[in-house]
Amino acid sequence: METSDITVDPATAQTERLVTAHSSAGNYSEYIYSYKDKQAAANTVTIPVMTYKNVKGEVKARTDIPGGPKNCLFTGEESSLTWEFSVPTEGLYGLLVTYYTAEGKGSAIERSLYLDEALPFTEAETLTFSRAWEDSGEIITDYQGNEVRPSTREIHAWRTQNAKDSSGYYDHGFQFYLSAGVHNITLSSVREPMIIGGLAFTPLQQAVSYKQRQKEYQDAGYKKASINTIKIQAENMLSRSDKSIYPTSNKSSAAIEPESTGAEKLNILDSSKFKLPGQWVRWELQVEESGLYQIAVRYLQSERSGAYCSRKLLIDGELPFAEAASLKFAYNDQWNVQWLSDDNGTPYQFYLEAGTHVLEMQVSLGEMAEMIKEVESILTDLNESYREIFVITGSNADKYRDYHFTQLIPETLADLAVQRDRLKRVLKTLEQEVGDSGSFTSVFTNIIFDTSAMVNKPRKLASKMEAFKSDLGALGEWLQSAINQPVTFDWIWAMSPAKKLPDAEKGFLAEMIHHIRLFGYSFTADYSDIGKIKKGDGNSIKVWVTSGRDQSKIIRRMIDQDFTPSTGISVDLQLVAGGTLLRSVLAGNGPDIAMQLGVSEPLNYALRKAVLDLKQFDDYETVVKRFNSNAVNPYEYMGAVYALPETFSYPMMFYRTDIFEKMGLRVPKTWDEVDKLIVLLSASNMKFGLPFNTSTLVTMLVQNGVKFYNDDRTEVNLVSDEALQTFSKWTSYYHDYGLDVSYDFSNRFRTGEMPIGIIDFVSTYNQLSVFAPEIKGQWTFVEVPGTSRADGTIDHTAIASGVAISIMSSANAPADCWKYLKWWTDTNAQVDYGTELESILGAAARYASANEEAVARTAWPVETYQNIMRQWKYADCLPEAPGSYIIGRYVDFAAKAVINNNANPGQTMIKYTKLINSELDRKNKEFFING
Repeated sequence: METSDITVDPATAQTERLVTAHSSAGNYSEYIYSYKDKQAAANTVTIPVMTYKNVKGEVKARTDIPGGPKNCLFTGEESSLTWEFSVPTEGLYGLLVTYYTAEGKGSAIERSLYLDEALPFTEAETLTFSRAWEDSGEIITDYQGNEVRPSTREIHAWRTQNAKDSSGYYDHGFQFYLSAGVHNITLSSVREPMIIGGLAFTPLQQAVSYKQRQKEYQDAGYKKASINTIKIQAENMLSRSDKSIYPTSNKSSAAIEPESTGAEKLNILDSSKFKLPGQWVRWELQVEESGLYQIAVRYLQSERSGAYCSRKLLIDGELPFAEAASLKFAYNDQWNVQWLSDDNGTPYQFYLEAGTHVLEMQVSLGEMAEMIKEVESILTDLNESYREIFVITGSNADKYRDYHFTQLIPETLADLAVQRDRLKRVLKTLEQEVGDSGSFTSVFTNIIFDTSAMVNKPRKLASKMEAFKSDLGALGEWLQSAINQPVTFDWIWAMSPAKKLPDAEKGFLAEMIHHIRLFGYSFTADYSDIGKIKKGDGNSIKVWVTSGRDQSKIIRRMIDQDFTPSTGISVDLQLVAGGTLLRSVLAGNGPDIAMQLGVSEPLNYALRKAVLDLKQFDDYETVVKRFNSNAVNPYEYMGAVYALPETFSYPMMFYRTDIFEKMGLRVPKTWDEVDKLIVLLSASNMKFGLPFNTSTLVTMLVQNGVKFYNDDRTEVNLVSDEALQTFSKWTSYYHDYGLDVSYDFSNRFRTGEMPIGIIDFVSTYNQLSVFAPEIKGQWTFVEVPGTSRADGTIDHTAIASGVAISIMSSANAPADCWKYLKWWTDTNAQVDYGTELESILGAAARYASANEEAVARTAWPVETYQNIMRQWKYADCLPEAPGSYIIGRYVDFAAKAVINNNANPGQTMIKYTKLINSELDRKNKEFFING
């Protein structure tokens, strides 16, 4: 297809340059295969870090970092710099980077690496350099005796790390081919600042086999340790790679140490916290006797039925032998105790000198890495085949029609046969590796069957499209589950080889007593107050939160560690079910402060005199400057403000960079360009995702200069010429252009059926980042399409939403409540909450704070943050009015009448506008407003 005439937004230029660089490079497997005849380097090439050039962004020399090189470089979050160096002899080199973790936003450091101004392979676009974290204090207990974990703090220290794969597909560091002569290397920041102390291209060291290591032990005369043992509770970590790794409580077994039957004890390292490739945990071992030890673990691996999970073991930062890179933990729905051993169950032996050692476990894909990488490649190719078939059949393939696939897409059919055969080889290897594993392999059986039917009987291919699409979704889910390596650890035991393994469980009687105690405790525990350090004294302010137990425990910790010590105000934080606030207020037993209120709730309570006007506080105008200037709109009415915004999220336009590049398309800036793009996409049976909701209509209205309400918000302005034209254009997208009214954007975006669409950026970014690994690096997002203004600029307004916090009018101490609101919406508290939330629930829980500075301190990649803030300045919120709940309902009725029944847009909107205004007037009279 020829390149469209849609112009590209300058804001997306950087994205497109990265896409071009990405597309011109193959993956690492292809890269290293092309140099399979080259030898490993025999020497080290050191690059003096102070000889840099071509600087972009913040780069400055540092001489004040202790414990490392005297001269080093601080490179900022938006930096790029180049070094030139000379290579005496050609060969394959690893890259060692010595770095110091500068203060940042708390996420892993990411850099793109270019050799001689080109990306050597796609994985070099995101090299990850980990941070290290530790507990900031001792475990404390709440007033019920539940252990409360301390917050984490970063360990700022020098580290030396090979440039390696961040996905876990390659266990060793990357190798780069360097010919003899002069070269240059560029490191460009993707995320977080970094202090660089050393760069060196060096031969990669290969680990010896366990057999070789045993021989070395024998030659050295090492003896087995005596009965001395070292037991480590897995929850007692020395340090870890992520804030999201922390101890949790488990009461499933009487044998868990320490046992927990009443108050919660932090007694395990849970699988949900320690399962992503590249994560690591370190423990300290105090060894009293030098000798050979065997290491046993008590673990639970009950999530991957029929398959194993892998870990890599390091001792004092070194891999003891090659096999320690892929230790296996088999599936079992019960707790298990096993040696770290080979596939035959023969325990490995490790030599430990007397003294202090550091044991490190890393999440690894182990021997499954090649297979998982192959499945991801197959899935990418199958998705491409699906799109090529979809271009012909569309979303409603007619199973009785002969589409002449053999004439139109013979290459696609041939490729389907190739992918089917690849899947067969994967299945065979998988069955050899983990056995005939039922559910773990069934997805391959199904897709092989369906692709075989499609290849063997092309005339019936259309009838298999729905099954094929389902197969691709299932294969994507398999890929995600295979990448995750969930193992829960209770303890680790370095034992004399002469000792026997302990039992995994304590026996029937002990388990029965354990569960009887659990049952009894369930009647006495106050689950709404878990985490509260002191029992309420009756003088504290009462705060209600509805979001969830994990979230409430975070807020509880923040209150006890920050708010109460700094203000002297006690807080009774209670976790309550959603929908209970109104009934409690009416009954006179509500809270002083209500958090996480929906966008329409503050005004509804204000109409009932149930919440306070926050403008009565002297410093309100100062506090409100923290937010986007439009974020308070839904909570303001008749000059009063009844809530402060907690979150602020808005739609943005997501698009598949790979599909746009292949089709020669450009990203639309305006709705006129969207019209052209829809036509181009429809020629390939692809769709533009446009949300069918009132917010989309309001977005277009505001962009066209339409004021939605009259001055006192007793009527909506939906019958002016501009409003009716906008309504007609909006409905034409569904009626005339055939856009879908309802759809699952994430799944259709994943398959490429809907390669572009407008949707809430936070939830969608989180979902795609975590649950669609096969399209990583193949999508991004920019501002929503806009409307051209008279001055030549483009209005990209998007309608935002969020949740809010209010002070109830029944509060006994409004001044204290206001202090709480100021504290909670302050930058530090919002950053702390967002960080802790993500550490507990993972990357899919990224928090959309309404505080602008807090957004700046959230760990977004640089380009992503820039895109977010470009839309931020255009984000607006629709004000609320008495009876505004009716607007969305009647706008929906009007739009569906036009789309489904061919009703006249103007006449229909006029009809429903009268109904809307009638309800607004009725609600105004009900609450004695304006007369």
